[in-house]
Amino acid sequence: MGRTTFTAAAACFVALLGPSIAHSQVSFAQYLECDPTREARADTIATEILAPVLDRLVSEGKLQGFSWLAHGIGGKWKRLGVITGTDLNTVMSAQAELLTELQEKHPAELQELGSICPTHEDYVWNVIVARP
Repeated sequence: MGRTTFTAAAACFVALLGPSIAHSQVSFAQYLECDPTREARADTIATEILAPVLDRLVSEGKLQGFSWLAHGIGGKWKRLGVITGTDLNTVMSAQAELLTELQEKHPAELQELGSICPTHEDYVWNVIVARP
């Protein structure tokens, strides 16, 4: 591809993505390595314990959304928890609020989830392009 063609293609790409780039989002992602024999229990805890707290944080405008994902193909990470907000401070404040509430109201389930998925890595992602 020639330089002129590449430049024109890049300009079209940026023009199409302009509205998405203007929408600021940050995602905090926790990649979890879990015991495969107990993943269903981790999913139950995520659905019954984590999701209601996260739903509240979204309804209060402290987060834009969240996801709990199950591993499909490849790698060691079996579950992925993601929370998304408008900026890093907002996301990290919501994460701290989530952990505080879980430690106060659901310590046994939080400890159980930690025993099912004892290894994790945390990442913060700046969303460049997102669509509804």
